[in-house]
Amino acid sequence: MSLLAGTSHPLLLNFPQTSLPDRHLLTKLISFVTDYSNGDKKAISATTGIPTCKIEPIIRYAQGTGLVNAKKVASQWYLSLKNLRANRAA
Repeated sequence: MSLLAGTSHPLLLNFPQTSLPDRHLLTKLISFVTDYSNGDKKAISATTGIPTCKIEPIIRYAQGTGLVNAKKVASQWYLSLKNLRANRAA
């Protein structure tokens, strides 16, 4: 079980209108999470090329759609990939 299991926060109801998902940004974030497990907005942005202003919305989107576990402590994000196979019916 992941250290971050159970740390998801629901998305705001208007999230789809305020932050449109960008598959390229999601891909960059998933690649980051695969190679690293934490970082602040500036470090994640520097590593991924995602604009700093879009880091938190894309993390929240990935978290809300069940792609990643995410927890923010102070300014540091702790990220892990969700095990999508665990939720699949046998």
